[in-house]
Amino acid sequence: MNKKGFTLVELLAVIAILAILILLVIPNVVNLFKKAKREGFETELKEIYKTAEQKWMMESLNKKEERVYARAKGLSCANQLSLTGRTDLEYFIKLDKKGNIVRYYAYDNNYKYVYNGPGLKIYEIDGVEDLSKQDNNITITCSAVTDGLCTYFDDDSSWSDVISAIKNDQTQCMNVGDTKEVNMGSFGTHKLRIANNSTPSECGSSGFSQTACGFVLEFADIIVEHNMSDTGQNTGGWPGTGMRTFINNEIYNSLPSEIKNNIINTTVVSGYGTNDSANFVSNDKLYLLTPKEVFNANDNYDHASNLTRQLDYYQLIDVNPESVSGAIKRYGTNPFSWSLRTAYYYRPYLYYRVYEEGGYWGDTGYASEEYGVSPAFRIK
Repeated sequence: MNKKGFTLVELLAVIAILAILILLVIPNVVNLFKKAKREGFETELKEIYKTAEQKWMMESLNKKEERVYARAKGLSCANQLSLTGRTDLEYFIKLDKKGNIVRYYAYDNNYKYVYNGPGLKIYEIDGVEDLSKQDNNITITCSAVTDGLCTYFDDDSSWSDVISAIKNDQTQCMNVGDTKEVNMGSFGTHKLRIANNSTPSECGSSGFSQTACGFVLEFADIIVEHNMSDTGQNTGGWPGTGMRTFINNEIYNSLPSEIKNNIINTTVVSGYGTNDSANFVSNDKLYLLTPKEVFNANDNYDHASNLTRQLDYYQLIDVNPESVSGAIKRYGTNPFSWSLRTAYYYRPYLYYRVYEEGGYWGDTGYASEEYGVSPAFRIK
């Protein structure tokens, strides 16, 4: 029987074919493996999301508060979630007072995920980044997170860093409605809120008040009580009030230098009362708000209502004359009435104010009476 083996050419051909097949198959196998790892990471992200929501609900039965849950490498975090699975995955997840997830950072040795926004839905979890293609610039602790790119408007960030970020248009991680504590010495500790960060075209109109344009911070609570005018009259409007002098001296000077030195002069247009005949224009560091800026109200007795706009924050939470709860501010722990800068045209002794329940009107805001002081100002 005649036996014949493979020739060298035939063996080389077979090896070449096998090599080609391997080259074709291996990338697909690698890609499938990477896809499985990525999907596993996304699954764990969703598990953390659901567990954080459940824990927030349990802990908020008596009082709804902002809460943070975290796992940080080398640290034993009291706020760590009870999870099964890998221990190399670090995370930082923050929920606001309504239980919305507003910040979510997570990473392992292969992937990272970053979210900052008004409220993340579980089906929106995507955008996982491959760490093999970039450096991981995230640092997570039990109470804070930094990523080397963002500055947040919260108590974990210094006022110097916050102001610098605002001035340099690096506000991608700051949201309208975010709050941050400020120590005001003898006036105590209060909360400042991002009330506005837009400049629509109407802000460029002739004679338009700049009080709801640009980057506006307002006090989310009431600092102190003070009257609008010792004379008991609204003659001379906002520029003639003792309140204007008070907030641009005592309140202004109580702010930390990092804030105070970066507040810009703002063109303030204010309505007039019975004894005057034209709107007032002033340039102020600090100013009070108007019915239009809070409630989007075009009131017949506010002659300057068409020369300003509603602040972004009050638009966002849909405050209007029929929905007023978002305008409630507290003095200490209790809701309290707070003053607006607009003279009530129908009477020579009245200014508008916001009631304890959140509504507004001008026929009870006596100029000589003390109400809550809650000013605003612009950084840019």
